[in-house]
Amino acid sequence: MTYNQSAYIVDALNGFAIQQTDFPFVAVIVDDASSDGEQEVIKAYIDEHFTHSEETGFKQWETNDAFWTFARHKKNENCHIVAIYLKRNLYREPEKKNAVIKEWMNAKYTAICEGDDYWTDPLKLQKQVNILEADETLMAVVTNSTEVDKEGNLLKEKRENVVPGNERGRYDLRSFMYKIHHYPTATVCYRRTHTDEIEKMLKFTHNPYLGDWTMWICLHIYGDFYYLDEVTSAYRINPTSLTHTVDRVGRSKANWTICKAIQDILPDEYDDIRRSLDNKSWMWLDLALAYRHEHQYFRMMGCLLVTFLIDPKGLIYEYKRRKKLSDNVNSN
Repeated sequence: MTYNQSAYIVDALNGFAIQQTDFPFVAVIVDDASSDGEQEVIKAYIDEHFTHSEETGFKQWETNDAFWTFARHKKNENCHIVAIYLKRNLYREPEKKNAVIKEWMNAKYTAICEGDDYWTDPLKLQKQVNILEADETLMAVVTNSTEVDKEGNLLKEKRENVVPGNERGRYDLRSFMYKIHHYPTATVCYRRTHTDEIEKMLKFTHNPYLGDWTMWICLHIYGDFYYLDEVTSAYRINPTSLTHTVDRVGRSKANWTICKAIQDILPDEYDDIRRSLDNKSWMWLDLALAYRHEHQYFRMMGCLLVTFLIDPKGLIYEYKRRKKLSDNVNSN
């Protein structure tokens, strides 16, 4: 899914095209009626690098919602592309936008890459699929990533310590919730099983702020993730992206609703996680930090006071936990 990322989308497309696999894969690009010429950039890329021969499956067609192109790469015969150019922006109609690509989501595995990020390792997909093929109990494979600025200049060789100590191996839902709390989205490759159940949960937990976080939880309910301690992707610090322009206070308040939704979908075996998500001191502290970010210090102090009155020990514990996570990230 991409919108107004004409300056970055070629990097993402190159990341798909360089993938060396022993299986065919399809890169599905949905341009949400961009106004910055991104659709023209994608079309020009396909014209240059993908075949226009019917023998290779090339096809173009139109529906009520979009113009479509399907093509195979000229040199990388395992790399196919579906470019979907929406006629109008469907940001506020996510169900309709998702329906557009549903017929292309019937592969065995799905790997995610946002339009301003990109894959850097030509063997990324092959490595992840090999691990998933070898262990059917795994639900997904994630890796580390670099961090670059909007021009693509390297900021960090490893963006973050995805797990404490960067230890390769399996991680379950409790590890994710209590220790990790985040996976770099552009590095995730997951197994497409339990799709109906996960789709229902994602619809119930839908939010504009933490869509990837709730998705990792839903996937974790059905299996472990494997962390591969290798850099395969680049995360771009894009000052115009939703992540960096979001209202921090609004997001913090929305977290309360999101956490309640997560509590409702968790099976009974995760009652300990339900209780941790219902921790009011955590929520008030999160809101206090959001107010600090917005330089609203009077409101910040009010939230800290509420946190202390509710659970002084919880406030101290949560502060130490967050500092430890921050130290792990900064040390890397």
